[in-house]
Amino acid sequence: MKAIRYLTVLIVLLSMPLYGTPLKIAVSVYDPPFVLQEAQGHFHGFDIAMMQYVCKELKRPCQFVPILDRHLLDAVEHGEANVAASSILISVSRANQVNFSSPYLASKVRFVSLRKVGQQSSEIATFSKKKIGMADKALAEQIEQLGTLNAKIILFKQHDTLVQALLRKKIDFALMPHHIAEHWHLHSAGLIQFVGEPLYLGLGVAVAVNRKDVKLLSDINIALFHYQASNEFKKDFETYLLTY
Repeated sequence: MKAIRYLTVLIVLLSMPLYGTPLKIAVSVYDPPFVLQEAQGHFHGFDIAMMQYVCKELKRPCQFVPILDRHLLDAVEHGEANVAASSILISVSRANQVNFSSPYLASKVRFVSLRKVGQQSSEIATFSKKKIGMADKALAEQIEQLGTLNAKIILFKQHDTLVQALLRKKIDFALMPHHIAEHWHLHSAGLIQFVGEPLYLGLGVAVAVNRKDVKLLSDINIALFHYQASNEFKKDFETYLLTY
């Protein structure tokens, strides 16, 4: 009887999915519609849903670690997190700090302001001698490298503080990722308006991975490939991004 009991337990254990050590994922404190925190330790958003799929593929439980945007890549570089995911734009300077997965979204950005859309365009002259706020250092670097905007660029810690500065008229324009811009446009009671059409700038949006963990980078790329071909991707895109 004991042998049968042990055999039954063994069969049950072998049939259960094996999960390894938690995958520590650094995420923004607040980055809608990619990362939102409803309560302590409870997250949702497009990047959260995506990484939950990745964790399932890797058979590792997700452990989300909220960190200020400016410290996300530092956390990955110094081993405080295995990866980071919060609408992170790929840039050359960042690629010297961490590895990046294959892009899962295009790096589309958009200017916004408090004025009505019909009163302005995204032509260079529109921004001459104006204050433009950004919450992404890599994006600010790319704009400065273009050297075409005769404007003062002001860097903010988070997109929510950037929006607050715009609403308080401390800046004239804000430049942010397309889906984030649309989120604030829809949730500002019409105060925040688009300026011109979306622009493609940068090398895409990707997951940041510690440079020492090449195996993890490969596994995440495979999982992301499966995710983008799955029904879950379509559902998550419609839930979090399609309305934006």
